[in-house]
Amino acid sequence: MQMQNPLCRVVLDRYAGNLKLSEKLFIIATGNRLEDKSGANRISTKLANRMCVLEFESDIEDWCDWAAKNGMPKTLIQFIRFRPKLLNGFDPKRMINPTPRSWEMVGRVPVFGDDPTFALFQQAITGFVGDGAAAEYVGYMKIVNDLPDFKELLANPETYPVSGKLDIAYATSMKLIDLLDSEETTKAQVSAIITYIARNPPEMCAFAYAEINRQSEVRRKVFADPASSRLIDAACRSVFNEEEKTQSAAPKRKKQA
Repeated sequence: MQMQNPLCRVVLDRYAGNLKLSEKLFIIATGNRLEDKSGANRISTKLANRMCVLEFESDIEDWCDWAAKNGMPKTLIQFIRFRPKLLNGFDPKRMINPTPRSWEMVGRVPVFGDDPTFALFQQAITGFVGDGAAAEYVGYMKIVNDLPDFKELLANPETYPVSGKLDIAYATSMKLIDLLDSEETTKAQVSAIITYIARNPPEMCAFAYAEINRQSEVRRKVFADPASSRLIDAACRSVFNEEEKTQSAAPKRKKQA
């Protein structure tokens, strides 16, 4: 509580030391919640009564939007979308946790050399997000790194094999959406990409459709192509499937006599 006395002087008397603060100045303070057990102290009643206390939670869309505008690697953004629970996997019992702040630090770490195992990189980022999250991210990076040459896929979008593994199918779809964002991609290639993605299971099509919708230029290219109807139909099937699961899981009312 002694640490809060200077803050009380700022909030109550509007003084920072000997400096009188302007009445037009808004005072904003941030801190951790008590239940996070991370260096937090209870706010005194006299201070809390003079403040508007708001609780914020991390949001996947906000973070990914920020990350895209601030130079975070595309692979990292795609991974966080694939594993959204890892954006903020805070556990007060662990010293190191994956959080929005620590993922930003991961995004600043360079990939060292040409080592396909990313061993040194994994060691470096483990210090930011912990063993489990670091291993999962590096595992995703290996999948992206090992994806096949897309020339054959683009030449044969109707017959090229679709992976039955969710992580590989997701990484492939995200890589293809990256190609859609390239100015060098032809209209024929756009059609081939949409055709191939639409052959994935409905859940994966919904993932891809959501990602396409986030990028205005990619969205324009896709919706201008007749093949987009196949992708939209597949994405809609995913929504209908989820609704059916929800309805079947809901408790049924007993019929009254």
